[in-house]
Amino acid sequence: MGIFYLLQLMWFETANVVPEIVDAEAVLGIAPKPSITITQAFDIYCEKIELAEMLGKSESQKRDWRKIKYRSVLNFVDLHGDMSMDKITRKYHIDPSHIT
Repeated sequence: MGIFYLLQLMWFETANVVPEIVDAEAVLGIAPKPSITITQAFDIYCEKIELAEMLGKSESQKRDWRKIKYRSVLNFVDLHGDMSMDKITRKYHIDPSHIT
């Protein structure tokens, strides 16, 4: 067990908190990681993370904003499949020097 885990355990002790098992597993890094595909992640990004970016934009502007980003997602999915985000590694990187 590394120092990071020990510090997390010490926090629970000093905060006088009895964590739920789910919370404790998450803090300790032993909780199962959710599996989410690239397209699911993109939908979450557009609908929740970048929600503020969409405020004040017309429907046409929102469509264009999403279309540009979605094209990149589709290109990746066409090449490698709609894989789980945790499976993406450096081997899927496209070297920009090969793009003309």
